[in-house]
Amino acid sequence: MTRLCTKVLLVAVALLVGVSFAMAAEDGGKKKGKRGPGPMDPFRAVQRLDDLTADQKAKIEDVKKEFGEKLAAAAKKAALNDEQRKAGRDAATKARDEGKSREDIRKAAEEAQKLTDDQKSGRKEAGEILGKIRTKLNEILTDAQKAKLRERFGKGKGKKTT
Repeated sequence: MTRLCTKVLLVAVALLVGVSFAMAAEDGGKKKGKRGPGPMDPFRAVQRLDDLTADQKAKIEDVKKEFGEKLAAAAKKAALNDEQRKAGRDAATKARDEGKSREDIRKAAEEAQKLTDDQKSGRKEAGEILGKIRTKLNEILTDAQKAKLRERFGKGKGKKTT
């Protein structure tokens, strides 16, 4: 009986370890740290507001259903490969060290990334979709909720907030 329990326990541990390694390999072995909402996920920050009404939550879900797949497709189309990401990061670091303006840093990174036409169109599509999403979310949220988001995440990169 004790031998059987030991064997079952060993098999369970082996399976658990195997599943853990398989999941890590599936993630590419990368650790996922806690990061704030990215530019391609405008919903996460809004859904973290603790004073949303049930009606607001339902409307936000409707916006997510309307634009979520379109945004994901555009983001996938605009995605950078590892070489482009590294080239952009290196160019941005160099420009920052040279004391260049934020706009010049962005331009340097973009030039170094050598985006394909498909990536450029994906970025443009994503930007248009994000604009529509923000407009709809602004219609749903109260002024106090918008202020809370601005306080939490700032106004953005030189953009006018409404």
